[in-house]
Formats: sequence, C-alpha cells, structure tokens
Amino acid sequence: MEYVYFLVFIQRIKAIFLLTQIMSVTKLFMNVRSFLHLSIVYLFHH
Repeated sequence: MEYVYFLVFIQRIKAIFLLTQIMSVTKLFMNVRSFLHLSIVYLFHH
C-alpha cells in the first residue's frame, strides 16, 4: 500500500517540476518577445 503512495508522490513531484519548467520557458519566451518588440520599435523610430 505504501508503494502506491510513493508512486503518487513521485508523479506529483514530476508534475510540479514539469509545470515549473513550462512556466520558466514561457517567461523566457515572453522576455525574448518583448525584447524583440522593443528593438523593432527602436529601429523603426530611429
């Protein structure tokens, strides 16, 4: 019975890890996108 709990625990850790990775990748993507947007605006206005 404890083995099942252990598996659930592992799955939960994996899910949390995956979620944090997705969040950080999304944040990075947003940063890159805003940076590109700013540089394009800068180029077109100068």
